[in-house]
Amino acid sequence: MGLGWNYLDQARVPEEIGKHKKAGSGWNLDYTQKVKGGPTALGFNQSFFIAGSLDMAPYVYLRNDKAVTVPTHVKALNLAGAGASDFEASECLKDFARESVAYINE
Repeated sequence: MGLGWNYLDQARVPEEIGKHKKAGSGWNLDYTQKVKGGPTALGFNQSFFIAGSLDMAPYVYLRNDKAVTVPTHVKALNLAGAGASDFEASECLKDFARESVAYINE
């Protein structure tokens, strides 16, 4: 269980800390590379998911085992960490519904 992230030699620095005083985790992950052990590596044709739960970083969607957007902001519901500028936890249900409908229509 879990994803095999690729790591950067040097951690990225967030562009925007926002209301959080600490950058949190996830800044040393290489979001430009596919994760190992993701859904498409395990036989699925395509995927759209988050890496864990909504209370832990990274706050980013993954499509076909690769981050949709490279995190630049600190996001948090509980634990602060790397988050994509376009990722909002309150919108996840709508985003998953939109992706599901698009898949069904395809």
